[in-house]
Amino acid sequence: MWWLLWWAAARADTNTTRQRLSVLPKAWLFGSADDRLKKKRVALLMAGNLRTHDSCAPSIRKHLLEHTYNGRWRFEIVALAYRERFGKAIHKDAVSKKWTQGQAVTDLDIRKHYTTWPCHVKIVTADSVKKSIKKPPSPHFARFTYMFRMLRDTYMFMDSLGNFDGVVRFRFDLKLLAPFKLHNFECANCVVVPGRMQPGPAAMHLGTNCGGGRLWVQDHVAYGGRGAMRAYFVDTYERYDRGGRPPRQKQVEAHLASVLKQKGVSVKCDTSIKYTIVR
Repeated sequence: MWWLLWWAAARADTNTTRQRLSVLPKAWLFGSADDRLKKKRVALLMAGNLRTHDSCAPSIRKHLLEHTYNGRWRFEIVALAYRERFGKAIHKDAVSKKWTQGQAVTDLDIRKHYTTWPCHVKIVTADSVKKSIKKPPSPHFARFTYMFRMLRDTYMFMDSLGNFDGVVRFRFDLKLLAPFKLHNFECANCVVVPGRMQPGPAAMHLGTNCGGGRLWVQDHVAYGGRGAMRAYFVDTYERYDRGGRPPRQKQVEAHLASVLKQKGVSVKCDTSIKYTIVR
């Protein structure tokens, strides 16, 4: 009888070793197939000029992608970037800075920061985005018409990659200052935003972020379910693109708020989200 027990133990060890050796390198990188299927798929969307992303990406990895609280999510990076690194300085905090364009942006400039996550990248030129807009907007509206076009194209890029349970919106020049804890994406018609914009009084006079009487919704950070974030990314552009008219509101935040309200998407605040924009 003892030899039967010995044979069974030896066979179990051999089978275990074979299972370990049969794991593909991709499984070492992104987790086993079984582990990954148990986690909900979440897309981190970023669009625009790459700008200062080299100094911001470490905070995104630390406070979002690698944070233990977010271990239940399966993140993928979806990025649509301009070939031009900085573009035109339009913010008062950036106009005075001497931005050196440097070499043209490539997909490796983004992928190098996210080597342990699936990373989907497209590079476009400012001219190609401008030509894709049916009716060029007036100079006053040009800035955020192009921005909403980029957001729309990034969402459509994500759509081509299959189904996602949740969507997170960041800027390339956004630096997290504290853990970014994603909660369940159970609310089908709501998006979550910070309690306020980056530290400082910027845009505070426009109203409140949340609540039924909101006048503006900040456009730096947001997350929500796939349907609600479609209103955030796609409808903000297509609402006016269909008629060839630019947004009526003079502020990006006001236009975003009006579209979300029209689509029946509620806005919730998370005061624990802390970040800044690195100009």
